[in-house]
Amino acid sequence: YISYDFSEMTVTAYGMTDTAGVVQGRPVFNQAGQSFNSDTIRYNFTTEKGLITKLITNDGESYVHSEVSKKQEDGAIHNYGGMYTTCSNEKPHYHFRFNKMVVIPDDKIITGPVYMRVGKVPLPLGLPFGFFPNTTKQKAGIILPGYGQSQTLGFFLINGGYYLPLGDRADTRLTGDIYSRGSWGLRNITRYRNRYKNSGNIDLTYMKRLNGDRDLLNFSKTTSFFIRWTHTQDAKARPGISFSANINAGTSNSFRNNYNSSQNDFISNTFASSVNFSRRWDDSQLTLSARHSQNTLQRTISISLPQAGFNLNRFFLPLSFLRGTSAGGKKWYETIGVTYSSQFDNKLNTTEPEMRLDNLTGLSKQVVNGVRHNIGASTSIKAGYLSLTPSFRLTERWHFAREELGLIADSVVTDTVGGFFTTRDYSMSANMTTKIYGMYNFKGNGIKAIRHVMTPSLGFSYNPGYDFNQELEVTGEPIEYNPYVVSAYRQSAFQGESASLNFNLQNNIEGKIRSRNDTSGTGTKKVKFIENLSVSTGYNLAADSLNLSVIRVGARTTVYKNTTIQYSGNFDPYQVSRTGTRINAFRWSGNGPLLRATNHNIAFATRLSGGSGKNRKEELDDTAFASEEEIEQIRNNKDKYVDFNTPWNLNLSYTLNMRNSYLFTDDRLNDTTITQQGILFNGDIKIFQRWKIGVNSGYDLTMQDWTPTTLTLYWDLHCWEFQANVIPIGQRKSFNLRIGVKASVLQDLKLQRRGNLGSGQPLFQ
Repeated sequence: YISYDFSEMTVTAYGMTDTAGVVQGRPVFNQAGQSFNSDTIRYNFTTEKGLITKLITNDGESYVHSEVSKKQEDGAIHNYGGMYTTCSNEKPHYHFRFNKMVVIPDDKIITGPVYMRVGKVPLPLGLPFGFFPNTTKQKAGIILPGYGQSQTLGFFLINGGYYLPLGDRADTRLTGDIYSRGSWGLRNITRYRNRYKNSGNIDLTYMKRLNGDRDLLNFSKTTSFFIRWTHTQDAKARPGISFSANINAGTSNSFRNNYNSSQNDFISNTFASSVNFSRRWDDSQLTLSARHSQNTLQRTISISLPQAGFNLNRFFLPLSFLRGTSAGGKKWYETIGVTYSSQFDNKLNTTEPEMRLDNLTGLSKQVVNGVRHNIGASTSIKAGYLSLTPSFRLTERWHFAREELGLIADSVVTDTVGGFFTTRDYSMSANMTTKIYGMYNFKGNGIKAIRHVMTPSLGFSYNPGYDFNQELEVTGEPIEYNPYVVSAYRQSAFQGESASLNFNLQNNIEGKIRSRNDTSGTGTKKVKFIENLSVSTGYNLAADSLNLSVIRVGARTTVYKNTTIQYSGNFDPYQVSRTGTRINAFRWSGNGPLLRATNHNIAFATRLSGGSGKNRKEELDDTAFASEEEIEQIRNNKDKYVDFNTPWNLNLSYTLNMRNSYLFTDDRLNDTTITQQGILFNGDIKIFQRWKIGVNSGYDLTMQDWTPTTLTLYWDLHCWEFQANVIPIGQRKSFNLRIGVKASVLQDLKLQRRGNLGSGQPLFQ
């Protein structure tokens, strides 16, 4: 009901009670993106002031309930009697109670004395005044730390610090950790996003860890650091030019007993980095890159800086003049395609202790470099049902140093000589292939037809071989050595001539089955029985012995939807000597079986999930209100979001590796099988409407031990959330419990507890 008083220039609006006694048509006032729901609204057009009773205001994530509200000329709203919350319910699950409050739109909310209630229960948390953020813009502020206790590090406060926005396109977060026994750490995370240009984040971590007591002999102090940088360029930003970065580098002990490290980081023993720049033209491409790889167990580091590459797109030789004026399609020589590529590499292989600023001279002596050129030519010739593909490849390497051996006082010394040296080799091959189809039709209500496709191929490859060995006479005996071990593209010193016949046979078996869902009885669906079954081997005509290669067998098939099985195995046709080495005698010439299996690999993987709780239309309706940035954030951080639409899901994989080896037992050479097998699984299940339990684990069947295991529990409490992460076994046996408000404006309103399991300490103190 709305009434106007033109003499006072006021308007009054309120709801009306229907026959059931329910108030209908409560007034809603919208202004500048704000929405006000209330029982009564009175507004003066002259003074531009308003008086509202039982107001519910929604601004971003904030909800303000008040008994009486007065809107001032400057837009501020003065409230008497009410509450502040981030819960959207009409009767919120929690709120802050107040008597007086001023709401400044898109800025802040200030109250008088305030206390907190959970439901209808007041908590002993009172303040003389309240201050709440009330803006969708980024605001700087303090990040409250989490707390806990560690057996080795003592009591601690972690992840406390300061958040600082850097304009609309970037922000940074500086946090620190402090432990009662002297250890401490710092971390800085900077994120940036330029729409339609690029996005990324930089994560820097530094930690000083004290082990043991300073007064004891076992005391030690370690320093660790780690850097992560990811950068992605939008494909539309600069057509033809791309730049990307993915850096993961630091000390090998960065994630040991660090409460801020994830389980995946803890069990990883290799880290790799790459920075890539490329420039594409119509017929060529230039790439510049830097790469890094690190093994934390062996503490080895490999760095390539810089790497450069240049590639020419495949082009065809201008040989059309050979055909003269004859008509028809292209001749085979007109389809000869040529490719060219060159790479430069400047490489350093060293260890972590040697990576020091005071060791730059020593590191510079370990750097090797070189250039490699590849030229290839190939064509394809159709001859009836056969396809013939001949090819030629030439490789030339440029070395800027070589190793030389010499004699000084009858002692062999090694010297590295700079200069320009070249080596080259070439190879040629031809491959012939065809397809053979077989079809068999069935009668009845089950399988309608089976199709078998065989793809045999026969190839020949030739390499003339080379010998780059150098010799040094030592006491009348020549010593051979490879002078090109100090090159980035290390060339093997010797390769004998090879002329190999190669054979490969691939099989694919599919079937058509009558569909049970088709009531007409004519519908069919395609089923893959065997996606690929391959057998391959080769025969080296130029070898003086052991001409036949190992026979390789591989198979892959999809059993049902997301369930796959893969197999690979090698079979040796030759006999072995009493010492376990292969001899030039086939097994079928003796008393044993025709072939000896050297290894088998079997992998089984499946993904199972329950039915969706929502239909497709409801899912689209839910995502219709999400922005592109929010959808991309969810896709890039799937582990931080919980999907309650899927009741349960399970990813399960099983691997089996069997390797045959000859071992001496009881003074006899016995063929022994070494078996390794394990199971990995991860998944989650919704036990209640808003409860989900997840697990990520595995079991090593060979060692009879569990792999690193993580248990998670998530409980959605509407405007609150509860999370529990537990590592029940292993070196990092610990727990992390957190309950807090979901809204980002009150993300520090939380209770968090971390600690070690089995330490004898209570969960909460």
